[in-house]
Amino acid sequence: MVNVEVDCLSNKLKKSINELIFLIAGLAGLFIWIKTMQLGVGLVATFSILVVYVIILYLLRLQKETKLKKAGMQQIDEMTGLEFERYLSLIFRDAGYKVKKTKHIGDYGADLILTHPKRDRKIVIQAKRYKRNVGIKAVQEVTGSIKHYKADEGWVVTNSYFTEPARKLARSNKIRLVNRDDLAKLINEIKSGTK
Repeated sequence: MVNVEVDCLSNKLKKSINELIFLIAGLAGLFIWIKTMQLGVGLVATFSILVVYVIILYLLRLQKETKLKKAGMQQIDEMTGLEFERYLSLIFRDAGYKVKKTKHIGDYGADLILTHPKRDRKIVIQAKRYKRNVGIKAVQEVTGSIKHYKADEGWVVTNSYFTEPARKLARSNKIRLVNRDDLAKLINEIKSGTK
């Protein structure tokens, strides 16, 4: 719940910053238009400020994604649940999957939806960044999400391990469990280009 609140605060802050930048760009354009008495010059100035802002945002996002992709298990253990979902998104995208993130609240048991252009399969993923073993609830959630999202497979991916009841339910429902060891192996395969 705290992660969702922090994420909402972060989104509000981003929205405020975006509004501020647009206001500054507009005021700068207005100022230049008044000083030069040429509307075109004012519009070019406004547009230029916005273009520079978009480029800076893109470069910052690229830098953050590059840093996130380099994370190993130790860094994953320090991530929030949302950061772990973003990390998995990037890793699976690098493996050739098209990745869609679901809503944080009301996700019907899936955090990510994967499709592969060469394989006619849709996979729903429940991501669990835990300090303890993942229980049966995660398997139940992803099992329910398969029909909702019309998926072919369901996976639960964690940086930890699974309880015996979770493993048992996963077997009977054909859910793929990706534990800490499997995740480390998968990350290494993707990073080395063998997956």
